[in-house]
Amino acid sequence: MPASSASFDVVSFGEVLWDIFDAEPRGEEPIARTLRREIGGAPANLAVTLARLGLNVAVVGGIGDDAFGRALVKDLKSDGVDVSFLLKFPNRTGLTFVSRDEKGEPSFLFYRHDSADMAVREKQITSAMGKTKFGVVGTSTLVSKELEQATEKFIGEVEKAKGALVVDLNIRAHLWSDEKTMKAKAAELASRAQIVKASEKWGADLDALARDYDFEWLAFDKEIRPGGTPAQGQQPVGGESWVLQAVERTLASPATDRPL
Repeated sequence: MPASSASFDVVSFGEVLWDIFDAEPRGEEPIARTLRREIGGAPANLAVTLARLGLNVAVVGGIGDDAFGRALVKDLKSDGVDVSFLLKFPNRTGLTFVSRDEKGEPSFLFYRHDSADMAVREKQITSAMGKTKFGVVGTSTLVSKELEQATEKFIGEVEKAKGALVVDLNIRAHLWSDEKTMKAKAAELASRAQIVKASEKWGADLDALARDYDFEWLAFDKEIRPGGTPAQGQQPVGGESWVLQAVERTLASPATDRPL
């Protein structure tokens, strides 16, 4: 493959919003009276984590021309993320309320109808956005025709720049009209990736996808310490040793506070 004409190590494409958490025990209340905000959206979380690790990272996504949008720009910049590709819209900035039950399982309440992160269109995607070693996309930007077209344009720009495509199968089933379409679009997108990121629950499905679409994927344990090995007995790519720390903002906030 020819050398990449990369300006960034990673460009992450997709939803950029705020996750809203309880900031104190709820007690008998259905929701805490004090809340806290953290940067949300899988693409934004990934960008923050990689920037904190020292990579040159940018994020592409839509934010509102409001206080929440301005706060996102400020916090992303303070974490070292390049915000040149954030697109400002009159739509409000997206919000997601995250709560956990008595077993610690998270649930999500989305305030994203017609929000800025859903307003990105193909015509707003530029060649500069694709000049990266790794371009990261997820499945949430496939839920509407317009967002899917924007996603395809971004992937095309990454491919033109000889970058590698990374797909995050961070599926939110409630965003889809039917499960069959959801799985078909996720499978097709994953089949085009050089790297697929997925949670444990996708293991069997990824095995099936790999057979159907003739690609390989590498699974890691939730936490690999120095000297650790990839899950399922697979070997690191190219014989290299990798250390992976997986982070989920719904379990630890801010990102990179602790491994899963």
